[in-house]
This record gives sequence, C-alpha cells and structure tokens, in this order.
Amino acid sequence: MAFVTLTDSPAADARVFVEEFKVPWPTGYDVPLSVIQEYGVDRSAMESGVGGPVAPALYLLGPDGRVRWADAFARYRHRDPVALARELEAEIEKVLAEDSSD
Repeated sequence: MAFVTLTDSPAADARVFVEEFKVPWPTGYDVPLSVIQEYGVDRSAMESGVGGPVAPALYLLGPDGRVRWADAFARYRHRDPVALARELEAEIEKVLAEDSSD
C-alpha cells in the first residue's frame, strides 16, 4: 500500500505546502488537470464551488488501479474526522483482504 499526492500546481508552489505540512509520501507536481479529474476531484462538480479547479480529496485505489473509496470532499462538508478515519481504515482492510486472497 502506498500514499501519493497529485496536484496540478507547479512544483515550487506545491513544495511549500508539502514542507509546511510535512507530507511524508510522494507528491506528483504539474499533473495535467485531465488526469486529476479522472478521479473526480474537479471542484466544478461540488455545489460549494469553493476555491480553484481542484479540490483536496482522499481516494483509496485497489491494486488494480480502480478507485475503491473516496471521501466525497468530506472536509468541505465538515464530516467528523474520527468517523472518516474509521471508514477509510475499514475500506483499507477490505481491499487488503481481497488482495491477499488472490
């Protein structure tokens, strides 16, 4: 299992965020917006329309590359982070169990 951040921001801008928040996993910079939109992260799909074209979102991809879980912009809906973490952990366990049974 691995975590990765994708952003359409230039490397110089994104590195400031990565360093400030001590993001420990790899970050892909200057990713074409079309690639990011494949994961449903286009803010135009959000009702709030807050900010720029890309919204922070969490996705769990299975070993096959398919999106298995998404937080559905939970931060913008002020979802309980503890409940969100439990939901994500349960989905990770499910994906790991499926992967180990292959």
